[in-house]
Amino acid sequence: MRILLHLLLAVTAIIVMPYPANRAFAADSHPLLQQAERHIENRQYYHAVTEIIRYQYLYPRGNEYYESMLMMGKAYYLGDNYYQATQVMAECYNAARDTGEGEKALYFLGAMRLKSGSPFFAYRTIQEYMYIYPDGSYSEISQLYACHALAMMNDQQKALDGIHEFLEKYPQTRYREEALTLEKNIMEQVNRPRKSPLAAFLGSLVMPGFGHFYTGNIGMGLLSFFTNAGLIYLIYDGYTDGDMFRAAFFGFIELSFYQYSLITGVRSVHEYNTDKDYYNTLRMSVETRF
Repeated sequence: MRILLHLLLAVTAIIVMPYPANRAFAADSHPLLQQAERHIENRQYYHAVTEIIRYQYLYPRGNEYYESMLMMGKAYYLGDNYYQATQVMAECYNAARDTGEGEKALYFLGAMRLKSGSPFFAYRTIQEYMYIYPDGSYSEISQLYACHALAMMNDQQKALDGIHEFLEKYPQTRYREEALTLEKNIMEQVNRPRKSPLAAFLGSLVMPGFGHFYTGNIGMGLLSFFTNAGLIYLIYDGYTDGDMFRAAFFGFIELSFYQYSLITGVRSVHEYNTDKDYYNTLRMSVETRF
């Protein structure tokens, strides 16, 4: 069975060999890796992983083995498998930390963790990069990523201090606009007024939907207001017609909707006061820069 597997992989490699090299790829790259890169360009990420696995199986000591690990991590990441992507990058760094591929793997690992929403681990990885490679190829952007991570961890003052230090250290940086945008997002978050849950509750007691209006959620506020108003009218209509059953029936429904309006009004304030939108804005602004 093992012999058949070797033959199958060898035949696959031979079949791939005749493909002409694309100008986007290194002319001397192995054909299997060229094919993997084509798959990545075509967004066929798991086909790319398959080609890379073939290369690694056939050439466990190949000159491009570490480069193939970087490519595999990239393919997993672009295919939304963040766990496998970070695992591969960590393995590449640990195996090749004295090489350019190892440095690149550690940088990518930090960027991936930041982009996937793990700012604490991203910050630790970025700090390790800056300690191991103080003059590395990615030291400039890594310092800015550290500010991103601090902001995402709600250490706003330290993030702002880091941005100012970054701009002073790299006055001609090509990441200046990104740094200024990050600073602006942080300042907006720091200065953003918070809403009072008590005010939302008391206002909703008097006017259902007030809590939603209070936080700017006009659509839900109108829905809550008119639903409760309609049910109150049906209760009144049943009462004036002498139909106590109808009045009681809609009264029971109105009680449920009224309670729901109170709860969702207060919840709307809590959601408004959270850092969810701010956190997502910071995460989406991170560029992995493969």
